[in-house]
This record gives sequence, structure tokens and C-alpha cells, in this order.
Amino acid sequence: MLNLHRALMQSGVDSHVLVAQKISFDDAVSCAPKNMNLGAYSKNRLVRFVQRVLRKMGWSRNILEKYSGLIKQIPATNSCYYTFPISYYDISQHPLVREADIIHLHWISDFVDFPSFFRRVDQGIVWTLRDENPGLGGFHYESDRNEYGEYYKSIEDDFLEIKRKSLSNCKNLTLVAMSDVMEAFCAHNEILKSFPVKRIDNLVDLSLFNSIDTSSAKKSLGLNEDAFVVLFVSVSLGDPRKNLAVLYDAVSRVPFAVTLVCVGKNDYFKEIPENVICLNSVNSERLMSIVYSAADVFITPSVQESFGKTTIEALSCGTPVISSVAGIAPEVITPDNGILLNEITVDAVTRAILKAKTVYYDRQAIRGRVVDRFDPSRIVREYKELYEKLLAKSSEDKTDC
Repeated sequence: MLNLHRALMQSGVDSHVLVAQKISFDDAVSCAPKNMNLGAYSKNRLVRFVQRVLRKMGWSRNILEKYSGLIKQIPATNSCYYTFPISYYDISQHPLVREADIIHLHWISDFVDFPSFFRRVDQGIVWTLRDENPGLGGFHYESDRNEYGEYYKSIEDDFLEIKRKSLSNCKNLTLVAMSDVMEAFCAHNEILKSFPVKRIDNLVDLSLFNSIDTSSAKKSLGLNEDAFVVLFVSVSLGDPRKNLAVLYDAVSRVPFAVTLVCVGKNDYFKEIPENVICLNSVNSERLMSIVYSAADVFITPSVQESFGKTTIEALSCGTPVISSVAGIAPEVITPDNGILLNEITVDAVTRAILKAKTVYYDRQAIRGRVVDRFDPSRIVREYKELYEKLLAKSSEDKTDC
């Protein structure tokens, strides 16, 4: 989102960002205050104390606290990441929202309050889908709903109804799908299928990810230059959707020495095996370029992705990719730059690693093709054209009124 925001500004668009939590130093990014009465306490100290006591006893809970209480009753073994379409934020009244010509939504869970926002905002809205949550209740992927849906059923039904009613107010909303997979999801989803969908690639700043000589990169990381290095990247190594367990078993089966380098929070390995290196989280694009370049192959056996940013970053560094058919992978991976997995199994990943070791990959050609495909100027141009189209429709609607 920030990459797109900065590219839009460079192209002359007066872009501003409104967030719930600000962690950047960008002056164009503002933090919205919680401002709804759902969480308001009395100014009187005694009354405020009584309110807190009543809430703890469950006698004076607002709707957010009610659903939070229901979710806490779900056993941890039957729970998953789940967010709300209602919140303590009413950003529809924020000056940046009121003054904007176009509203561009990204990942808005637990932030944008659907009922107030979509009832009050009448500008053209672009919504880039960062996952499947906009078309679900509180789940972020259909796979999670399929696995845990029975435990959240009453809450999920309520949240779906909140989203249906809220979005029924939208007269000038266009969804943006960052992959063919997400475009297909919109087409069959009951909540989203009535809205127009524009297919636009995710904007990845590929100038930050460059190909570095593999031997030099391995040396920089203290890796054996002759080692066959497999790279795995995830915010959380233990995220079941990312399938590190499948990859690790496959690495253990190949008949040659493999060094598995993992980037992300290590909540998977209790004791790190000898053939595994955990780098934890890496926040430097320069360091990640070295990590990608040091890998002989990047493997992402993920169950679901709305896009797959790490795949594009790896290819930008000239590193071949072994991937499941999630997100953007089926559109960009060819025999010249990697291998697509028809199934996510230990046998399939093992075969792919064996094959990748025998193939010569032209790293400069790999980078060249992905840079051409994900040219930021083209992506910015497509968004600006969409903005102009929505602005024209808004003007027509006002004229008709």
C-alpha cells in the first residue's frame, strides 16, 4: 500500500494515507483516533468505575464486547485469525475522508466500521483486495472458514449480514484483484460478485530488490558456497497456510545436502536442526536482496495467497521459484524461472527440489522478465485511469440528482 501511495505521489496524485496504527515516518500518513461512543466511559470517576464493573460482569457490554466475549469462548484448538467489520473508529467523519475525491481501501479489518463508513461515504471507492476477508464475515480465507466455520457460525452469519447491508449502500465501488485467483474469488463470492472488478497487479518496488552474485551473497551470510540453499519466507514460520512442515520433510528426503534458510518469526522449530538457519524477521530490503540472491531456489508451498509478494521479490533478485498454484504464481512462473506444484505434498516438493537442482536458470533473464511485467509506471497509470472513471461517474450521478 505504501509503495503504491509513494508511486502515486511521484506521478502527481495528491495521495494521503489514514491508518489505525502508524509505524512509518511518512508525513502523508495519518493515524485516526478512536472516536465512536461504543467505548465511551463517563467523565465522572465513580460512574466510570461502576461502568467498568458492570462490563466485567457482562451486564453492560456493547456489541464489540459481546462478540469478543463469544470468540473468547471458542477453544484455542478450534480458533483461527478472525476480525470484525465493526469497530471503534468512525473514519467517515475524518477530514481526510471528507475532503477526498476518491477513497482507496486496502486492508481495513478491525479498523473501518462498515455500517457507518459505507452509509456516509458517497465518493467513488476503490478497494484493493489484500485477502478474501471483504467477501467473508470475519475469516480471511475460505480455507479457514471451511476448517473452523462451525465454531464461529453464529458470529460469522451476523458479520456476513452486516457486510451485505453495509455494501448495499455502495453505488460507485470498484474492486481491484491483484491476481486471476482473486478475480475468480470475486466472481463467485455472494457479497462481492455484484461489483465491477478491475485486474491490476500489486505494486512491488523492484528497485529495492536486485540480483546479487550468488556466491558473494552466500559468503555474506556465512553460508557454504557449495551448499544447495533453499529459502522459505513467512511472517510466521508456524503459519499452517504456508506449509513449512511439508517443505522441511521434503528437504530431509532429498539425497544431497540442503541448507534450509527461514526468514520470519520462529514459532515452528523448538530446536533448530543443523541443516536449518533461522534469520527471524528481516526489515531491510538490501539484506533481503542478499538473502534471496543467496538461495538456489525459493520455495513457497502456500495454500492461499491473494498475490504472493515474496514470489515477485525473489524473481526480481533472479532467484528461481518453486510455488503452489496460489496467488500470482500461475501467471508468472514458467519452466524458465521455476516450477509450479500441482499438489502440496512432501513427494511433490521433493521432486521439485530434485528437478530444480538439475536445471540451469538464467538469473539476469529471470529478473528482466519480472521487472518488465511489474513496471510501476504501468500500475500507477491503471489506477489513475480507474480513479478518473469513478470521478466521472460521481459527477454524472450528481448531475442526475
